Amino acid sequence: MQRFNYAKILCYNTIMNDSTVSDLISACEDISRQVILKSDATAAKFGLSPNDFSHLNFIIQLGPITAGTLASLTGLTTGAITGVIDRLEAGGFVTRQHDKLDRRRIIIAPNKKAIQQVLAINKKSHADFHQCFTNYTANEMATILTFLRRTTDFLHQETIRISREK
Repeated sequence: MQRFNYAKILCYNTIMNDSTVSDLISACEDISRQVILKSDATAAKFGLSPNDFSHLNFIIQLGPITAGTLASLTGLTTGAITGVIDRLEAGGFVTRQHDKLDRRRIIIAPNKKAIQQVLAINKKSHADFHQCFTNYTANEMATILTFLRRTTDFLHQETIRISREK
């Protein structure tokens, strides 16, 4: 498969023309595409759209959360999030619960069965993925972890920026 290297185009005639940096950006794009494809395949197993499955993963990872908080984390409007939550609730993946301290607030909680199903389908992937790191030293893994966290933070900020642009 021939890859189109956006990083080299973006880095052309700029300060960032170092081929190693370009290769890192390209590798990140490759990982992103594969994560999306894996997520799409997993979503299909549950009969969900990739977007709804992504939001279900947020809810499972973060635990009970308000629709407003979920909207701000994902860059969607509260109206769009309501549609996502309606579909997830109809599928039995989440429930709406009144906040015990403020009954006006609605908390979205993952269904325990949904959590178990998602964890079960990802269990083998996670075990296999663990093998990817067996040849790295603790220091190398710490560097990889730092890179991944910085990249995640960067992408989160970019998502917010792009969703706010007119």
